[in-house]
Amino acid sequence: MMGNAYADYLRLPALLEQQVPRSAVEDTELWSSEHFFIVVHQSSELLLRQALDDLTAVVRPCGGQGPDWASVEVRIGRAARLMALLRGHLTALWELPREHFHAFRAALGKASGAQSEQFARLLDTVGVGGDSSPVTRAVIRAAGAPPRVPVRVREALHQLGSEVRQWQVEHLELVTWMLGEDRRGTGGTSGAAWLRSRITEPPLDVARQGGTLGCPARSRDASRGVTGGGARGGGQSRGR
Repeated sequence: MMGNAYADYLRLPALLEQQVPRSAVEDTELWSSEHFFIVVHQSSELLLRQALDDLTAVVRPCGGQGPDWASVEVRIGRAARLMALLRGHLTALWELPREHFHAFRAALGKASGAQSEQFARLLDTVGVGGDSSPVTRAVIRAAGAPPRVPVRVREALHQLGSEVRQWQVEHLELVTWMLGEDRRGTGGTSGAAWLRSRITEPPLDVARQGGTLGCPARSRDASRGVTGGGARGGGQSRGR
């Protein structure tokens, strides 16, 4: 029998074996809710992996060559879109019955989203909690002296910062609803209070970091005849 090329390419058999709830399979409702919880978090980590790949490419020195601004715009814009998808994951988690979460929460042990190394790296890369952003510094450095950053790249940075901060706000809303204000996180944090303390405006503004308005450089849309400097739309606001 001929194999399934789609499944082989995506390695679906191995991928779909990675969701292993700890709830009793006989309790179908609770098992399904924990399965949903695992799927959302695993897919979040996959999106984070791609976002980090894109932002790492922007931060990486270009080896003395001039910056490929079209690529920079694509990479930063894609990271912003991925953050919008991650906000969608938060929206989905509102469909997890709170009583189900508390029923299987003990099975998590000390496992906590606060332990996500990829999310910690992403927040560090965009500059959450710091005075400057490695991404913005890399863009300004690539722009030369005086640094003239293309408008579309500035807009992509702004969109990325907006999506990151909105994710933080919506994550806090979800955790507060799930746990309340006073319950501690499974990883030992103070829960909602700890998340609230970490919400900051990522320093992704080029002007504040020493760059100038820049020039409307050729972007990835130029080959399609698309012009204009308007910011591309980000993720839609969550409704529930």
